[in-house]
Amino acid sequence: MDLSRGICVAAAVGLGLALGACEGLVDSPGYRLIGLTDKNEIVAFTAEAPGLVRIASISGASDRIVGIDFRLDRELYGLAADGSIYRLDTATGAARRTAAARQAVPAAPQIVDFDPHFDGFRVIDSDGRNIRINVDNGQVYVEGQIAYGPRDRNAGKKPDLSAGAYINAYPGSFATQLFAFDSANGVFVIQDPPETGRLATVGSFGMPAGTRVAAFDVITDIEYEYQGFAVVGSALYRVNLGRGTLTKIGDIGIDAGRKIVDIAVVPKIYPRPPKPGGGYE
Repeated sequence: MDLSRGICVAAAVGLGLALGACEGLVDSPGYRLIGLTDKNEIVAFTAEAPGLVRIASISGASDRIVGIDFRLDRELYGLAADGSIYRLDTATGAARRTAAARQAVPAAPQIVDFDPHFDGFRVIDSDGRNIRINVDNGQVYVEGQIAYGPRDRNAGKKPDLSAGAYINAYPGSFATQLFAFDSANGVFVIQDPPETGRLATVGSFGMPAGTRVAAFDVITDIEYEYQGFAVVGSALYRVNLGRGTLTKIGDIGIDAGRKIVDIAVVPKIYPRPPKPGGGYE
């Protein structure tokens, strides 16, 4: 995985960055992210300096890519609108097909994220369809419709999960949950277990209901701490998973003609797997 090539852009967001600072994308000790734009491009940037980006057009795919995430093998995968699945080169944007969904899948999903236990895509759309896709053979599993639990404070309300991500997405993890933003109701939720579609409200994410969280991803660091990042508009935010609240980091260095529709945090050093008895090293 090489992030050292591509088009580098230093956005005028008050950071005083020059094009020569492109090296920071490669050498940054912090968190690196890959964004997906509505122009079928991948955008590399860091959490420390999101205004400095590297853009590469996606090539070789049969349709536009609608969602991305890193698999446990640290390869970036993408789902196309026609149901094709691709491995994506993070430097060049080149797409290599690995499978095609065996039945129709949402052409405009709002969540595409790797389930670390199933090792396949979890896909959720605005109508609450909740499916898994095997990225190696295209098998599709239709699972529980997205809805709030009967005793949840939002029971009976229609959710609109605009972005979601799994925790503990590392080899050997024994427990995972899917966290998501319900932008229609302005709340952060847990979908657990994900296959049921059952939602539990964590709390308000601190913005007016209807504010759209366009993208979200979480990485579990070497200390087993969750590092969450989200995109609202053109800005990158940190996410407090305990509360669901958002803290702005800065604007992502893309022009007004582009929108970020998904993000994936580049895996660094994975935590050690849990011990057989369930404890950690």
